[in-house]
Amino acid sequence: QEAEARIGREEFVRKMCLACFDWGGPLAADYERVLDQLTLEGFSPRDSANYYVARAQRANMHNQTGLKRVYWDSARVVTERMARAEPESPYTQELLSLIYAGLGRAPNVRQSMRRAEELYRAQGDTAWLRPLIQLGWATHLVLLGDRAAAADSLSLSVGRQHIPYVTLAAVRVDPFWAGLRGIPQFDRLMATK
Repeated sequence: QEAEARIGREEFVRKMCLACFDWGGPLAADYERVLDQLTLEGFSPRDSANYYVARAQRANMHNQTGLKRVYWDSARVVTERMARAEPESPYTQELLSLIYAGLGRAPNVRQSMRRAEELYRAQGDTAWLRPLIQLGWATHLVLLGDRAAAADSLSLSVGRQHIPYVTLAAVRVDPFWAGLRGIPQFDRLMATK
C-alpha cells in the first residue's frame, strides 16, 4: 500500500506485480483491473516476458484455455530469445521452466529447471536453492496437472523449509493451490498449525 501511494497503482503493478503477484492478496481485484489497462509499450524484454506470464497465469486462474495458451506461447517466444542472449542467466532458465510447464512441455521443464539449478550453483547463489527449486517444481507440477506430485513438492518447500515470500498462510489463501484440495499430502499441510 505504501509503494502504491508513492508511485501509483499502475506503476506498482508494472514494476512489481507482473513478476510476483499474490493472487490471494488484498490487491487481487485491483491488480486484475490494472493488468487489463497495461500494454506492452514501455516494457523491457524481461518485463514483457513477465507481462505475458501474468496474463497467462490469470487466464489459468479463470480457466480460459485459449487465452492461456496464447499468453504462455508469447512468453515462450520472448523468454527463449532472452535465454539465447543470456545463456548464463539462472533467472531466465527458471522463468522458461515455468513457461514450459504452462505449455505442458514436461521434458523442457526438466531441462530448464536443471539448467537453472546448475547456473545458481555455479554462481554460488545457493542459500535458498533447495526450497526454491522444490517450490518451482510444485508450481510446475500444478500447471502440468500432476496434483499428487505437486502436493508432495509443495509440502517439502513450505512445510519443512522457510521461504521468505511463501508462507503456509499464503498457500492457504492463494487460489493457485486450491486445485490441490483433496490430495492427502496437501490436506495434511493445510491442517498444520
